[in-house]
Amino acid sequence: MKKSRVYENFNFGARGWGIIGYAALLMCINGLIHTNGINILLNMLNSMKGWNVSTLLNINTVAGIIGVVSSFFTGRLIVKFGAKK
Repeated sequence: MKKSRVYENFNFGARGWGIIGYAALLMCINGLIHTNGINILLNMLNSMKGWNVSTLLNINTVAGIIGVVSSFFTGRLIVKFGAKK
């Protein structure tokens, strides 16, 4: 049986690598803003409403896990039906 060979080319060029680097930078900045923002917001809610910060962080963690799991299903739906529908 003959094996098929898959050739992968990762030569994106200067513009392609620039876009990849820019996207990585934006992801890092987004992570920093989200992490610092949620900590500031939760402390503000604690002082205003008296809500427990640990409980709010647990809710945030569960919501993040639900978001990650649902993104896999959403991605499969987009692959199957397309993004325009």
